[in-house]
Amino acid sequence: MTDDVFLGLEHVALTVPDITEAEVFFEKAFGATILFRAKTKDEDPITGPEMNPINDLAMESAVKAITMIRIGSGPNIELFEVENTGRKDQPRFEDQGYHHICIYCRDMQEAIAKLKAAGAEILKGPIDGGGPEEGPGNQSQFCKTPWGLIIEFNHMPSPMHYAKEATQTRYFPD
Repeated sequence: MTDDVFLGLEHVALTVPDITEAEVFFEKAFGATILFRAKTKDEDPITGPEMNPINDLAMESAVKAITMIRIGSGPNIELFEVENTGRKDQPRFEDQGYHHICIYCRDMQEAIAKLKAAGAEILKGPIDGGGPEEGPGNQSQFCKTPWGLIIEFNHMPSPMHYAKEATQTRYFPD
């Protein structure tokens, strides 16, 4: 049964150390399109006291810039540059909470080449799909952006092996 109130993922939000660097990286690496800039650095920052009741931004922080981008037919990505960020390093896999996003690609080797050219560090792989993802050509690969954000990219041309009770199939962009 599907919930008729929630329809699907619309965007994910990422805090980045430099919004201009992030925009350039996502454009060069993934062909991202800038949809709009909701806040630019030449405007006054949105303060913690203004944002805290809305999204729990720390009172001593401020939002310097916001850009909404989109990659292909997937959900949007909202980029934030924040003054006085909490932790300076990226969450690690073992940390609770969000760890990475995954972007679907049509060609794994071409994706690796584009990411390297954009300045990403390519981690070990590609890794062949296993278990429910096992099938010819099904692969995943992780990389790190120049500021350390982990991004997975995958290619899954073979069918998934779904649980008997599954009522939906996994979403893949067109």
